[in-house]
Amino acid sequence: MASGNPSWAGFRDYGRFPSQKSAPVRLERGRAYALKVLRSNAHMGGSRSVSWAKAGDTRPQPIPGDCLSPDADGRVRGVRQRVWAEVRSVADLVKRPDYPEGVLRVGGRALALNGKDQFVDLPKDVADLRACAYAVEFKQTGGVSGARLFEFASPNGDALWLSPSENGKLVFGIRHGAKTERLTAPGVAPGLWTSVRVCLDGSSAALYVNGRKAAESNAATLSPDCVRATRCYLGRGAAGAHFCGLIDRFTVYSRAVPPDATQSAPSGKNQ
Repeated sequence: MASGNPSWAGFRDYGRFPSQKSAPVRLERGRAYALKVLRSNAHMGGSRSVSWAKAGDTRPQPIPGDCLSPDADGRVRGVRQRVWAEVRSVADLVKRPDYPEGVLRVGGRALALNGKDQFVDLPKDVADLRACAYAVEFKQTGGVSGARLFEFASPNGDALWLSPSENGKLVFGIRHGAKTERLTAPGVAPGLWTSVRVCLDGSSAALYVNGRKAAESNAATLSPDCVRATRCYLGRGAAGAHFCGLIDRFTVYSRAVPPDATQSAPSGKNQ
């Protein structure tokens, strides 16, 4: 069954065109179904989401990540998107500002950011998630208090962010309207490679540092998709707060995947 948009529709506006809705499909438990999503974007910012409405649902909901698989046999569940990892060219990732050749440097295999005006403009679908995990490996070498490793924000002030140095603490936060939820841990020492992962499953949240759980909440109510972010940055916040240091990789998982229990400081870089 096929469905699609003949023109632009708003974020999760599934009722703009009749063609957005396919004919009913009867799904059998345990059976894998092939799914292909094609997207074209000529000139406007946009997003994409594939949703279903199960029996009794009043409106469509995005298909959860643990119901999706990158493999045809469906054995490996969950979709992972590696936004940044061991790249050797930054020309296609860094959108603003425009860097002359030689000004932006990649240190070894890592992205080097100066803490002033360098950052990565990420695709907006990194924030269009409910159950998910964000993993980043970095080394901070300077910068301001409250610098953002990443921040996804909407024009109304809603946002989610990770800061290694917010008032001396490592902080992950989500703000939606008048409500803010945070996970905090001891601040990250400058000059050391550090791995941080945030896992969210819709009702709980956990913060891991170098593979060890540093903070958790079993009463989390906010998730990335409630922010409806239009600006998704790696290496800065919506209002600045640029990160100064190196980022080796940034990975987004569409389910709350905790790190391996044996994980320590990333890749032996501190040896």
